[in-house]
Formats: sequence, C-alpha cells, structure tokens
Amino acid sequence: MRLSIPNEAKHIITNLARAGYSAYMVGGCVRDSLMGLMPKDWDIATSAEPTAIKRLFTHTVDTGIKHGTVTVVINRCNYEVTTFRIDGEYQDGRRPESVAFTNSIEDDLSRRDFTMNAIAYNHQSGLVDPFGGAEDIAKKNIRCVGNAEHRFTEDALRMMRALRFAAQLGFSIDPNTISAIPPLAERLGLVSIERVRDELTKLMSSANPHVLPLVEESGLWPYVLRGMTFSGKLDKIAMMLETCPKEPAMLYALLLKEEKKSVGAFLRHLRFDNNTINKTVLYVNWLDVPIPNDRYAIKKALADMGMESFVNLLTLKSIIYPFYPISPTAPQESWDRQRATAENILKYGECFTLKELDISGQDLIEAGILPGKEMGQIMANLLDMVMQYPCLNKKAFLLQYACELHSV
Repeated sequence: MRLSIPNEAKHIITNLARAGYSAYMVGGCVRDSLMGLMPKDWDIATSAEPTAIKRLFTHTVDTGIKHGTVTVVINRCNYEVTTFRIDGEYQDGRRPESVAFTNSIEDDLSRRDFTMNAIAYNHQSGLVDPFGGAEDIAKKNIRCVGNAEHRFTEDALRMMRALRFAAQLGFSIDPNTISAIPPLAERLGLVSIERVRDELTKLMSSANPHVLPLVEESGLWPYVLRGMTFSGKLDKIAMMLETCPKEPAMLYALLLKEEKKSVGAFLRHLRFDNNTINKTVLYVNWLDVPIPNDRYAIKKALADMGMESFVNLLTLKSIIYPFYPISPTAPQESWDRQRATAENILKYGECFTLKELDISGQDLIEAGILPGKEMGQIMANLLDMVMQYPCLNKKAFLLQYACELHSV
C-alpha cells in the first residue's frame, strides 16, 4: 500500500532519513488517508530529538518543545514533527507529567488513544500498525490501544473523543472500550471545560449527531454540566441537530431551547466567546416568538438581529416545528414568505435602524433638542413611524415632527 503525502512532508521525512533518523507520517493523517479522506493536518514522528530537528531545517517553531514537538515550516505550510516518546505518569487526568524519548516507533504508537490513530507510514516501510488499526478502520470500529481503563485513566478527555470520533466518522465503539467509560466518567471533571466544550461541539456539528444521547448514557453528561441545570432531552435534540447548519450558535440554540433563562450562564460555563453567547441567547429568545408575515413586524425583527441572524432564526424555527407542534411558529411555507419579505425590504432600502433614518442626532441638536433621554425617545418614535410608513423617511418632515414631539 502506498499513500499519497504532500511534497513538503516527503521532504521532511527524506531529510531526517538522510541524517540517519527514522521518520513517519503518524496518527490522524494516516487514518484519514486509509479512509480516502483528505487529512487536515500532516503530523510526523521521528527518532530525531528536537535539537536535531532544528539543526536540519531552516524555519522551525518550538511549539511543544517540552514534549518533543517542533513545527517545521516549509512553503508557508506547518508540519508538527515530534520525537518518538514514552509518556510518564498522568497526574492531572489530561497530560503526562514527563516524557522520555525513544528510538522505537512501536513504543511511540503504544501510548496513543485508539488503534485507528496508532498507525505510522512512510514510503520505505509502508504501514507500521502493531495494534490492528487498519483492520479496525475497515470494520469502522473505535478501540483503545491496549487496556481501555488505563487509556481513559491517563487522559479522561479520551472518553469524549471516543464519542466524538464515532459521530464524525460514523464508526461504532468497541464493547470493551465503551464499557470502560461509565466507571471512569467522573474523571472528565478533571479536564478543562474548554476541552470538553470543543469535543461536544464537534460531536454536535458532525454528520452523526445521533451519538449525542450516548454522552448521557455513558455517564459523562453530569461532568459536562458540572452543576448547570439542564432539562432538555438529548435524543430529541440529536434529531434536530441532523438538519441544523454547523454554526455553533445555532447548534447550541437547539441544545438549550428549554433553558431559556440560563442560556447565557450555560455558555459562559462552557467558556464561549461573547459573540457566540449573544447570538445563541438571541435565537433562543426569538424561537417561540411568532413573527407575522408583515413588513413592520419583520422590520422590528431585522432591527434586533440583522438579516443573517433573521434567516438563521427562520431555519431554526423550521427545524423545531416538527418536534414542538404546539409552538406558535408558523408552517414552513410561511417562513419562506417571511424570508422573501425581508429580502424585499433590503432590496428597496426600507428603513429599520436609526442609521437609515434621514435625520441624525446632530440635526436634532441644531433644532434645539439636547442629547439625553428625550432625544432618544424622539428618535425611537421617528424610527417606529418610518418602519410603518417608509414614505415618511424625509428629513424635512422628520425634523418638523421631532420638534412637535419636543414641544409636547
């Protein structure tokens, strides 16, 4: 078997070999190549230690020098090159306290999580597969390298990774591997919530989100929540996720639909960025709000969220409708009309925000209306009127009406 690898990776392996070291493509890139997929990253393992790697290549970055990883940059492409290693004791449930370098690729592969990731390759040696990873890939089977309890005790995140890989690849989890998770589930609480969040998000955005309920069935869900309240049903959520676009805010709006009062707190618990938090809260707040196919109502929605989020909201409404038929949302054909109406509003430049009004705060100041609460209320009244009657968005008329409101 001969796998196709990038020219830059070939160059790295060849240079290491000429210097007397062994080097292989390793891990996920070999797995994906065997599956006929295009790898996202091309990682290399070698018997050369970091100092030797840095001597052999002009442009390197010490990305993980403590654990033997140097990034080699060729043609603006980054390749992580890591020395064969044996991991020391895992004290924190995530990373080894120390590593020892070795000359054996088999030793290096033996420390990895799953057999499908414990395969190495170079053109000279072909596949190095001491744990039957290629066979497991062919069987679509996720199996720990060696003893599953030992692997999960070393690094508790591997339990979430097993479920995430099952969802991303459409694989099953080996019985001995899945049965090792419940007794060790509480160890997931040792892992940073950001790492757990990333695995959960990848699972939810995968082609097989039906794996999501397994997070609860395996006992991991309480250690994702870590005290957060959650009343949703993961089986129902998984079905909705199947047709959801892969934007995190949309995914989490479906996950947290039943947690309307605590969406922000939940996402802050998961350490999401403010933009994702704000968008998710917006979607959840609007999910059960009926939006008539009326230009004024749609303008108010557009003013609150903008066109992109409005279209996403309609998509979310269409997704939840079959699962929440008693909700006040309208059937799909209505959402199509609402989107068409919104597009028409944009096409003709109808006003729905203050910046589109044909009058500014400076105009009001020059008319004798001072900045403050009154000016804000007058501008809001002008905007509301123009949203209902677009033809009134004329500066002279708005200024006259603003002065009338001021004199009341």
